[in-house]
Amino acid sequence: MSILRLFCGMILISFVIGCVHNDPKPELSTRPQVQPLPAVSMLLSSAEEHLRAGHLIMAESQAERAYRLQPQDSRVLLLQARIAQAQKVPVDAEQWALKALDSLGPDSVFDRIRTWDLIARLRDEQGDQAGAQKAREEARKLLRQSQS
Repeated sequence: MSILRLFCGMILISFVIGCVHNDPKPELSTRPQVQPLPAVSMLLSSAEEHLRAGHLIMAESQAERAYRLQPQDSRVLLLQARIAQAQKVPVDAEQWALKALDSLGPDSVFDRIRTWDLIARLRDEQGDQAGAQKAREEARKLLRQSQS
């Protein structure tokens, strides 16, 4: 009897796995968008409130929990960047912002512009005027492309 249960369980698992992996493959030129988890949205909301109130340790804690749940969510990565900026650690903030930029799809033009602007400000904070200028140029280029 237990062998029959094991066999049926294996068939069920194989069926479920087969259904999950039959998704169409995304085009090579686009990065799949992360589906936000409700728990992540709640953690981000809490982290934002703590950040606005100046409770940086609590904000960082909530953002870190969200990151563990969805490390490719651009909202999480951008919030991590803003928290690091508030903590006066622009090098870390820039790294988070660059990760966020990498996680944004090509259709997220406004978010990409906003992220390049953040990167420019962070590079200014580090005294990297040339890098800041390059980031601003990237933002302007995206803006021009979106308007044409």
